[in-house]
Amino acid sequence: MAWTNWLERLGRLFPEKVIEKLDAVLEHAGSRWNAETFLGLSAILTVLYFIVGIIIYAAFPVGAQTPFVKMAKELTQHYIGFWAFIIYSIGLITLYFIIVTTVYSYYTLKAEMRRNAIEEVVPDFLALVSSNLRGGMTLEQALWQAAKPEFGILSQEVKASMKEAFAGTPIEDALDGLSKKFNSPLFSRSLIILKESIKSGGEVAVVLEKTAEEVRSVTIAKREIRSMLLIYVIFLVFASAIGVPLLMAVSEKMVATLQQSFFAEATGAAVSSFIGFSISTPPFTAQEFHWFSIIMIFITVFITSFIVSVAYTGTKRQAFKFFPFMLITAYIVYYLSLGSVQYILINLV
Repeated sequence: MAWTNWLERLGRLFPEKVIEKLDAVLEHAGSRWNAETFLGLSAILTVLYFIVGIIIYAAFPVGAQTPFVKMAKELTQHYIGFWAFIIYSIGLITLYFIIVTTVYSYYTLKAEMRRNAIEEVVPDFLALVSSNLRGGMTLEQALWQAAKPEFGILSQEVKASMKEAFAGTPIEDALDGLSKKFNSPLFSRSLIILKESIKSGGEVAVVLEKTAEEVRSVTIAKREIRSMLLIYVIFLVFASAIGVPLLMAVSEKMVATLQQSFFAEATGAAVSSFIGFSISTPPFTAQEFHWFSIIMIFITVFITSFIVSVAYTGTKRQAFKFFPFMLITAYIVYYLSLGSVQYILINLV
């Protein structure tokens, strides 16, 4: 289509390295998007995003009582004019990067899920190919017949590659294309061994059988390591998603209680002393501590999700699979703790 060609031309304006990296991510994720088309569409949406953002700012000034700018009004109530616009622009840019990161993380996570899905079935697939070769099939036929529905995504990609081989593409090139469909070093090494055995004229069936055993051993070792680290992962998740929000909620109520119980004059002088200790109002309000808690919980969960991902899966890309669940749990615990502490204080009084 004409508009697709126009988007591709626009996408080619980006650096070649960016195009190659994005193309690899989209291919690993199984997306049909072309990197140039994706970048061209993203550029147009980016321009529209900022234009709409400026129009909204002009149509609804900071002082307007609308849900969209209510938070902006609170943050910019001490600033007017130019500085209010600067603060709004920073928020707009921050939201943009959050959206971009979310989209990129989606495709990255999808690629990781595809990798995990095929690595679970690669040993059985290679063993079945070896059996087919022993039965007298050619390599192309053995791969095609081994692509059973129970192998899921791997079967679909193998059949697509073998269709190219049947159409005249050399088997080595077809295997190279199959390797690029997944971000799996384990699967890529298996295909490299297969190609080398074809070139050397060795017994491909025996090579595949040995490769399947090695891949199965590696998979079992990964599972054992994951089970050994499970206790540490549970501790990290509990500390960040439950422990930190609970402590923040208790601290916030303590700050609010101190404000009410030891209210001082504008001079901020101490209102009480006991055994050499002076007690005065906190240097910040409960509302300020509330926003501090919200931000700190987000940062803590964000960092912990990467640690958990590396410890449990061996890659940081799986962090975005843990992050939403941990963040929602943390905020639920935080607000439930606020309500529970408030209920306890009311009953005590």
